[in-house]
Amino acid sequence: MNYKKIGLVLIGLVGCGVVCGGLALKATTLTNGGSQSSTKKTQKQVTKVYRDQGNREVVPQDKLGHELEKQLQAVDYTGTALVVRHNKVILNRGYGTGENHKANTVETVYPLASLTKHLTGIVLQKQLQKHQLDGTTKLSKFYPNVPSAEQTSLHQLWTMTADLSDVPFTTKTMSEAGYINNVAERVTINHQSKPWFYTSTNYILLSGVARQLSGKSLMTLFKQEFQDKYHFLNVQEYKKSDHRTTGYNDQGHALAFQEQRFAREVGTGDVFATPWTMYCFLKDDFAGKILPQSALTELTTPPAGLFYAGGLYTSTDGQSYVGHGKMQGFEPTLFMDKNGQNAVILFSNRNDEARNKPLASRLFETIKAPETDEADETTEESTN
Repeated sequence: MNYKKIGLVLIGLVGCGVVCGGLALKATTLTNGGSQSSTKKTQKQVTKVYRDQGNREVVPQDKLGHELEKQLQAVDYTGTALVVRHNKVILNRGYGTGENHKANTVETVYPLASLTKHLTGIVLQKQLQKHQLDGTTKLSKFYPNVPSAEQTSLHQLWTMTADLSDVPFTTKTMSEAGYINNVAERVTINHQSKPWFYTSTNYILLSGVARQLSGKSLMTLFKQEFQDKYHFLNVQEYKKSDHRTTGYNDQGHALAFQEQRFAREVGTGDVFATPWTMYCFLKDDFAGKILPQSALTELTTPPAGLFYAGGLYTSTDGQSYVGHGKMQGFEPTLFMDKNGQNAVILFSNRNDEARNKPLASRLFETIKAPETDEADETTEESTN
């Protein structure tokens, strides 16, 4: 993926990093206390700090901001668009509507779809570190009955270079463990000779590995590792959210929410967020605040000649990550520099891969291009 560079004048938005530690949600807990009475109870405040504070609408304020919005409107984009350049938010707003003409906004929550795989990879890396294991560990340690498990490494699974087949999802309602076991029991050898084969099967098995190592459900691991600091939602939370929108398929038909179709994609499509939450999370992630840099490098470095690892693609120049998903009428796409300074995140509620991916790429090329206009005099606040 080749990214050209054009200039961009920015306006700022209080954001991740310096500000992302600013939101305090107060809760109270009761503890036994008092030197004279063990029955006396006092209230103690516990502060919960979120790293994705500052999600607010940013409309175009300059020539380049208006040019970006013009590109979005030219293709009738529907969803939420977030654009960041040099750590400055220059665009963050909703476009189009869902069912009943409910407008998409910066607070609209979307399925991460295949972007979920990166979160699964992070959880797995943490568990491997705790147990002094790494990507060379064989799948047979956890799933000895899976075909070719003794020859398949975990690294091959998270880089999509394993020789396992794509297992169709069940239509039955099961538990998280049930969905994983259902795939493990039905997977076969993929006899294609290609060195790279993309399938959700690999990450569902990796979800099972993380469960076995931790003794906890993947939902619990996500809660512990991510949801205490970022506003990610699981399937049940998304189902109840007031910030859902409607997904539309390639033909423009509205798709009803089907809980089972999200729940069955364990570790591959069962997490939800706003573009802002995803940006704040990835900015911390790429800075080594989620995983040590060595573990992040192991997770996201593709094999020679390939471009995918750990739920993300790497650009041909090696400077940026690209993520894409498509699920139940939703299509999240992101382009983001490895240093977190520049990003385009489009979470669309209309499946249109021929439109959404090229659009995100063009926007990213625009903000990566050299500046040609004089700097904007507007005071800006950094997202560092």
